[in-house]
Amino acid sequence: VWTRHTMASGLPHERVTALAETRGVNGERLIWAGTYGGGLARWDGRSWRVTGKAQGLPNDRIWKLLVRPGTAGDELWVGSEGGGLARVNAEGRVVGTYPGLPSVSVNGIVEGVDERGGIEVWVSTFGAGLGRWAQGHWTLWGVPEGMPSRFATDLAETRSAQGRRVLWVATVSGLVRLEAGRFQVFNVRWGLPIDTVYRLRPDPYRADAIWIGTAGAGVLHHQEGDWKIHDAPSGLPGNVVLSLARG
Repeated sequence: VWTRHTMASGLPHERVTALAETRGVNGERLIWAGTYGGGLARWDGRSWRVTGKAQGLPNDRIWKLLVRPGTAGDELWVGSEGGGLARVNAEGRVVGTYPGLPSVSVNGIVEGVDERGGIEVWVSTFGAGLGRWAQGHWTLWGVPEGMPSRFATDLAETRSAQGRRVLWVATVSGLVRLEAGRFQVFNVRWGLPIDTVYRLRPDPYRADAIWIGTAGAGVLHHQEGDWKIHDAPSGLPGNVVLSLARG
């Protein structure tokens, strides 16, 4: 049975750009919808509750949601337009904002631990490249620092075969691998079938592997030293891949 949720049933906007599922304070299931213009909406099984700019979000146009597991219910990282990054608790209250990014869209988020044991947050942005929040300020990497483009579209984390942390950044001009401060760019000149990469998804069965959705060459799979292409000739229904999910 399908149930349709619209503005008439409490959704703040009918253009939904991100979805997430979390646990509430009492372990209940919560569904979150990031909208393009109406902020963040939380469904508790009965009604929608909205958190928007008026409640502390940096922007009502949301692009990315990332679950942050917690003991008193899960939190959410929320990436939005206008250089917006915020943290929202299980009740929908904004508990952290991270100002200082240029006015760009935040479309990918990865949380980690910095060298002092504190929280660090990496973001991909459409206009300012790769950003890292740590110790109270932002550091940005663009073309001068090794990125092929400042227009990034997604961000993901894997591990190398040796167990080291690896960040992957999808951009309109190639795929970036960042390990131990070193950028490696994969693009058409390197041998990729296309430059524009839209989506990234770590392989749930291998810590050193990643799935890559492209804007015209289907889905790529990378495992240390090995590339595979899944495209229309090999059975994929189309070669433009806008989303990836675990099956």
